[in-house]
Amino acid sequence: MQSEFYVYTINDGTQSRRLVSPLNSEFAQAHGLVKEAIAGEFTGEQDSPETFNANPDFVRFLQWAVAKHVPQAPGFVQHAQEQQDGPVFIVNHRARLHGEEPQIEDVLGAVEVSAGKATNFKGSADYKTLNAHGFLHIDPWLYDKYMEELQAHAKANPANGQPTA
Repeated sequence: MQSEFYVYTINDGTQSRRLVSPLNSEFAQAHGLVKEAIAGEFTGEQDSPETFNANPDFVRFLQWAVAKHVPQAPGFVQHAQEQQDGPVFIVNHRARLHGEEPQIEDVLGAVEVSAGKATNFKGSADYKTLNAHGFLHIDPWLYDKYMEELQAHAKANPANGQPTA
């Protein structure tokens, strides 16, 4: 699923910042933007991968949610049962939308599979939140679980002192 990301211009009293989040404006206005919901910030005049500073808290939360839910993801379960043993890479498919093969920066992480079952997930340190092909494009079931986790986290941890959209 190709997700939507929203750019929020936030004035913090001293400067104007352009923060990026997968949370829509209605949700962000109601709950604020917790650090795990901020994908990063555009720092230049143009919104591009070159002017984007990724937020490591966003990536850690995304990888945590993937690790939690991927063992139940229908597409993963089928793949793991067919493969039986070894790593299964969880890939952001944004490059495929443009007819290209995913690169190392598109790999969210790998799940170790043993006897057709997930045993361990390890997030990739090389994953890039944004590249020339965009932000996030993963299995729709897994994306929905990620968004459920992110919204629940934001509701449980109000963005006290954090930016609101």
